[in-house]
Amino acid sequence: MQIILNGKASRTANIMVQKRQSYYKLLALGAKENLVHKLGFIYPFERENSYRHRALICTNSDQIEQCRKLAEGLPQMQFYIAALTEMSSKLMQMEQYENVVLYPNVTMKMLDALFEKCDYYFDINHGAQIVSAIRRAFLHNQLIFAFQETAHDKDYVADEHIYPAKDVVQMISDIRDIMGDVDSLEWNLKRQHMAAMAETESAYVKL
Repeated sequence: MQIILNGKASRTANIMVQKRQSYYKLLALGAKENLVHKLGFIYPFERENSYRHRALICTNSDQIEQCRKLAEGLPQMQFYIAALTEMSSKLMQMEQYENVVLYPNVTMKMLDALFEKCDYYFDINHGAQIVSAIRRAFLHNQLIFAFQETAHDKDYVADEHIYPAKDVVQMISDIRDIMGDVDSLEWNLKRQHMAAMAETESAYVKL
């Protein structure tokens, strides 16, 4: 590989890299930009974003980072919290908020419906990711937000949408701005696609 990166392999003109982190790591190690190129994936997107103020959270834990502050700070956002298991009394207390709906012991059919219904996804639960939720949210063109302390699959999330938990007020402010501007939502979805290295068929044809 070092021979290739030094440009001494006569039969190798280009290196195509399909992981964002790997691409930047190769550049940091001294790989030439005219030799190393990003080539992403043609994703099977399920649908377009419909600009609805509905956010999905999937969790099997009651440890949902800054959940109350988000519900209080984004009263126009309807939050749907789904779990495959029973919910603790702590999590059930979130029902006091008019903009929060809980789904304990959610069925796969209902979960499918929630991915169709929501246009935002909050990756803010501690513990393991369930039902490949981040990839599913990405394929449903949900705009994904996360905290550094909870992010499960950063390949599908724009760096600008991952906040330290202490910066929840800034996150809320940014989300408010996006909720009020369709063009901003479209731009942020585009940024999310770029982060995940989404490619078009034409990009592959050009190869």
